[in-house]
Amino acid sequence: MAVGEPEIDDVSFLNVGGGGGGGRNYEQMGGPQMHSRQLICSQRKATCITLVIAAAIIAVAMISAFSRPSVIYKCGRDSLDNRSTSAAFQPIAESGQLFPWNSSRLPQAVKPNRYDVRLQIDLDSFFFNGSVSIQMQVIAPTDLIVLHSNNLTITKYYVKSHKSRSRIDIEEMHVYKPWQMVAFKLQKPLAVNEELDLTIEYEADLVSKLTGLYKSSYTAEDGEKRFIATTQFEPTYAREALPCFDEPNFKATFLLNIIRNKNLIALSNKPVAHSHSVGDGNWVFDIFKETPKMSTYLLAIVVCDFKSRSAITNGNVQVAVYAPNKTIDQVHFALNITTRMVDYYSDFFQIGYLLSKLDLIAIPDFKAGAMENWGLVTYRETAILYNEQESSASAQQRVATVIAHELAHQWFGNLVTMEWWSDLWLNEGFASFLEFFGIEHVKPEWSMMAQFFLDQTQVAMESDALASSHPLSVEVNDIDDIDLIFDSISYSKGAAILNMLQNFITTDVLRKGLTRYLTRHEYHNAKTEDLWSAMTAVSKEHNQNFDVEKIMQTWTGQMGFPVVTISRVGKVLQARQHRFLFNANTVSNFTDPKDESHFGYVWYIPITYITQTHPEDVQLFWMNEQLKNFELVDDAAWIKANVNQTGFYRVKYDHYNWNALITQLKSDHTALSSADRAGLLDDAFSLSFGFVLAPKVALDLSVYLLNERDYVPWATAVQHFDRLLVLCEEKAIYLTLKKYILEMIAPVVTQVGWEDNGSHLDKYVLEKV
Repeated sequence: MAVGEPEIDDVSFLNVGGGGGGGRNYEQMGGPQMHSRQLICSQRKATCITLVIAAAIIAVAMISAFSRPSVIYKCGRDSLDNRSTSAAFQPIAESGQLFPWNSSRLPQAVKPNRYDVRLQIDLDSFFFNGSVSIQMQVIAPTDLIVLHSNNLTITKYYVKSHKSRSRIDIEEMHVYKPWQMVAFKLQKPLAVNEELDLTIEYEADLVSKLTGLYKSSYTAEDGEKRFIATTQFEPTYAREALPCFDEPNFKATFLLNIIRNKNLIALSNKPVAHSHSVGDGNWVFDIFKETPKMSTYLLAIVVCDFKSRSAITNGNVQVAVYAPNKTIDQVHFALNITTRMVDYYSDFFQIGYLLSKLDLIAIPDFKAGAMENWGLVTYRETAILYNEQESSASAQQRVATVIAHELAHQWFGNLVTMEWWSDLWLNEGFASFLEFFGIEHVKPEWSMMAQFFLDQTQVAMESDALASSHPLSVEVNDIDDIDLIFDSISYSKGAAILNMLQNFITTDVLRKGLTRYLTRHEYHNAKTEDLWSAMTAVSKEHNQNFDVEKIMQTWTGQMGFPVVTISRVGKVLQARQHRFLFNANTVSNFTDPKDESHFGYVWYIPITYITQTHPEDVQLFWMNEQLKNFELVDDAAWIKANVNQTGFYRVKYDHYNWNALITQLKSDHTALSSADRAGLLDDAFSLSFGFVLAPKVALDLSVYLLNERDYVPWATAVQHFDRLLVLCEEKAIYLTLKKYILEMIAPVVTQVGWEDNGSHLDKYVLEKV
């Protein structure tokens, strides 16, 4: 269908600001209308009438869609399995006897130092057997050793003194499946600093379960189905491959030995030290070099018949990318990005990549997008393979960003690991933030930091505006709770608040703070407060007056984010903050909202703004109370707060400022940056979906899109247009609304064209519209 010239050049006449359905009122717009001209063309008049109806129907549709009761999941103190903290709870072992430990967290009396692991992996019978000898040190007097094991058949076990090699008698072994724990009760207590070795032999089937040590398959060029063995241990699946202390703060080194078919290869975190044939000559025994001290979830094993391509970084790190032979020619882009990213991160942190090799491998069946195992990063095939002739621009960018994300983990997560999953955001938030930094360096033409607001901030706000959100630092103990926090809060909100931090302390101070943090805690674990402590120290060394910990605790210690309402009287601006929710009624599902936050849902907000008369002069003031007044330096027609959308908050203006901004966008939208234009669209539509702003404002604002050509504003608009179309899908106005959206899109489609050429972001615009 051919799309003609747009029939609508102004929808500011839409006026449903007086109210909405269900007893809910939108913001009263009031005041003089800045665009009140009459439309003479009958075609435009007809469209005018239908869009007035559209706005009214949209209001009703929004109310019906967002006012439904919601089921709230609270990932916090009240959601925890009370058995983990209740002294009254008594777990019963498989034997029917009392399990000798009553917490879902491991005791701290014994810590592992080294695992000596042997695994024979049989891809013909889909079976593996193994033994693990764990060298441990006693931290506190105890007669109990408790560790994790799941879906493993233990066939033999014993404990020896590491020094004398004499056996220490085991009184009994108990298994408690709900916590996936096995406990060894010793006949005599162990003394502090005593060293001992626990050896366990075991076996299990190799099945297609996507966790632990499992089998995967692919179809070769000749049509043959071939099998590989691979691993996915994060967060709590190492225990499915070997009995171990499967919590992140039980770091140890790993000495791995793999017995595999002679026609296959074995890969792990470190290179093979040497190999030799065993048995009938069909088996090879690979002995790997010992790993650095690391958490169990970072151990990785792959047995396969893949091919590889390799390169060496400027820092002399051997990089190899593995894939099935039929797709090995699609790894070159990944190899190039990886070598450049390793050098960039090494320079940025002033800490080199600490292993001699880095392998990346495409796994046919993979649960996650990728996994940052130290020295052997596993990927879903679509996250690492790139076909220059067939793959889209978005597929190429996804490969680059996923690689950059996992490489950032080699420092944030691997070198320094969160103390417990409660601070998962320290791993995932940093990697999600740094992936944009890294790709911005190696692919500057992609404008990754311009896309940050779209891909991270907006995504996080979508989830964090729900009453079912959770704080970044959230208490978890139950296994199911741990899985649930691998979400857009830990990833995207973590990235967004780091971007906000970087904006007010500067990139240089942030970098030095990160280096301080990594250096202080290398090969160990850390908590959120350790990060803020390092940042505060470096900030003060640069004569900044920021108490980073005090500021950032309000962003990590409570769920949600604020909407800042700015009203203006002359040169005096009044700013008021309150928590933004898509449906404020859902908060009534909590007993008392303030009980859910030590900060009472008040944030320490760095409010930046520019004005119509000084659009290049960014002003900053701090707000850590619900209401604050500040004075403008001039009597500008408009102000735009949250400059470039670097802050994690929304802004609602009074009707005079909205109208002035709309006028500016229609006359010269380039007076505001691409990020600011996208931010205005996102705030206006989201506030209307949250019932605090009339849909009329968002629709009127969207008219300027006739002249918009940049990707980020268009991507923002399209996602909100999509939502509007869904809300109105069964309404009479659906076709009229769709026609209006097509008229908005027509000019940018005409300019970009339908051919898959032009710049990277031109291709993105084409894909989006």
